[in-house]
Amino acid sequence: MKIEQSRRQYFFERLCTEGAILICTLIGVSLYLILSESEKSYHFIYYAIGVPAIIALWLTVFNSGSSKIVENGVEINSKGFSYIRFGSKQTIGWEQYDGFKVTNGLFKSIYIKNKSGADIVFSYYTFSSAQRKIILDKLG
Repeated sequence: MKIEQSRRQYFFERLCTEGAILICTLIGVSLYLILSESEKSYHFIYYAIGVPAIIALWLTVFNSGSSKIVENGVEINSKGFSYIRFGSKQTIGWEQYDGFKVTNGLFKSIYIKNKSGADIVFSYYTFSSAQRKIILDKLG
């Protein structure tokens, strides 16, 4: 079974995780700029907003068709659990699988535990609630 993150869910996850970090960073930099009255530091804001915008634009326009890269996906089969992030795959075989854990807090995460210690970790919001339920039911 293979589950891929939808485009809408990708933007929602980015908004929840990187958006919160970006807002906190921009508030901190803005306070610094107001207090120091430095004009050169304003260039940081352009990079902080521009780089995520360029990545989002690339994914929206060019990541489609037969050469599409899987942004986030899960593959569960008889061999084990695999997490795919931008085409790179991490796998935990069932013999090494040691359960899963969902953490609470500002940035919720799902930990797929590995007996050897090389856990797979991804954001709780990576997949929709329906997809998350299927994944956790298969792992439970």
